[in-house]
Amino acid sequence: MISRIQLSNFKTFEALDIEVGPVTLLIGPNNTGKTTVLQALTLWDIALRKWWEQKALSSARTRTGVTINRQDLFAIPIPEARLLWYNLHTRSGMTSNANVFMTMRLEGITENKQWHAALEFYYANPESLYARPARGEDDPENLKLALKESFSYLPPMSGLSSSEERLEEGSIKRRIGEGRTAEVLRNLLWKIYEKKGETKWKDLTSAIKKHFDTEVLTPVYNPATSLISCRIKESGKPEMDLTASGRGFQQALLLFSFLHSQPYTVLLLDEPDAHLEILRQKSLYLALASEVKAKNAQMLIATHSEAILDLASQNDTIIAFIGRPHQPKRPSELKKALIEIPYSDYLAAEQAGTVLYLEGTTDLEFLRAFAEVLHHPVREKLERPCVKYLNGNDMDLARSNFNGLKEALPDLRGLILTDNLQRTFEMPHDLVHVQWKRNEIECYLPLPHVLERFIAGATPDSPSLLETERLKRIIEDQTPPAALRDMQNDYWKKRKISDEWLGTILKEYYAELGLPVQINKGDYFLFAQYARPEELDEEIIEKLDILNDFLA
Repeated sequence: MISRIQLSNFKTFEALDIEVGPVTLLIGPNNTGKTTVLQALTLWDIALRKWWEQKALSSARTRTGVTINRQDLFAIPIPEARLLWYNLHTRSGMTSNANVFMTMRLEGITENKQWHAALEFYYANPESLYARPARGEDDPENLKLALKESFSYLPPMSGLSSSEERLEEGSIKRRIGEGRTAEVLRNLLWKIYEKKGETKWKDLTSAIKKHFDTEVLTPVYNPATSLISCRIKESGKPEMDLTASGRGFQQALLLFSFLHSQPYTVLLLDEPDAHLEILRQKSLYLALASEVKAKNAQMLIATHSEAILDLASQNDTIIAFIGRPHQPKRPSELKKALIEIPYSDYLAAEQAGTVLYLEGTTDLEFLRAFAEVLHHPVREKLERPCVKYLNGNDMDLARSNFNGLKEALPDLRGLILTDNLQRTFEMPHDLVHVQWKRNEIECYLPLPHVLERFIAGATPDSPSLLETERLKRIIEDQTPPAALRDMQNDYWKKRKISDEWLGTILKEYYAELGLPVQINKGDYFLFAQYARPEELDEEIIEKLDILNDFLA
């Protein structure tokens, strides 16, 4: 069994270091590297066996690598060998020592002995690459133990073929590598029955009977047609051809056949739950996990299945492929993260290192406008922050989102900036909640001055919009005299200014002009651009300072 996988410069991974168990779930969104890990192990298997066959007993002093042809990599369909390297970077210069090595290092326990070994790969040409054990990780005894581990990469079965000719071992491996698993199931059954002996065959059929209450009958080979046939008998039903069974059963039988065909099998399963409904996903996983542990084998599964995640979180190893691949500390948060958080959010948060939570998009526009008026250094940082909008100061949404992101990005920091909610909230570690002292951010507009400047400076088609005297009269009618005399009056601080003052003033003003309202609530941040630095409350500078430190 392998216990640790370390990769460098392989495809999407500049570096990867994960620990795995007997049953390991690789779970995450598409294009995050789950299948890449399985492909790396197939390349390791091919390279190690080829090197041992050709070079292990060689007396040559020069440690040259063996050639791996691109066509040998059935499970890694690439048009050119360079595509195996991270960022396609195969050379660091023109000298003979300028190769960029792609390395794979495994640790494991086989026959109750611990081992570790590493292979390094270097580019040859578009059709091939070279492989050899890395210096210091090439102990023959370790390599012998590593060779005992047999890796089998199995993509999902799309449906059993109607007939199947007997194939040689190489043809079986090629079809499996090409994803043509539907063409080899009967061959695998035949080989266990014919070559592994009666005990192995009974072990396999007993396991299938136990987990699926179905009897697999002895496969039959017809020399006249070179075809292999196989029948099954489900409980309470007549015998029928294997093709009449369900896809989930066929997939399970394929995987069980590998487990029973050779010792120290490491099954590499790429979405075995594909095309299966939730109940069959669960039954397949439970059956496989039970059999793998009973056979002292190992299984790595790449999947998106929430149902399988629920089962794996109880006893098995989980590697989350969100952010840096890692073992989640809280599988419940991982499930939430996979369901609720788009992968683009992880990428944005990982790049920024911070996530800012605001009530809505207009809050960010207000902050940008205030920063611009004040020439505050945070203005550049506010151009492209990683920001999440809460649609009404939803603290539960903020906490849930942050916990999910934090599961993938343990060093992530978060800040919530909200209206004055008149209470404090318990927050996760590294998530800070900051509240405005006034009712809402619109309360910090130096009203009515900015509104008058906005109207006076507007240049639409209708010249009537320049009637600032009309606006002043409406403001005087709708505003308490004490508030007009004192811009620090509580009227401007404790009311919902956006609705109770701005909305009312604008509605009456445009009604007198016989026009529909020309500026909506979502555009009120435009008024902030007409503020003067000396008119802005000191708290705005305080909040911008906090943001400047946070976004550093």
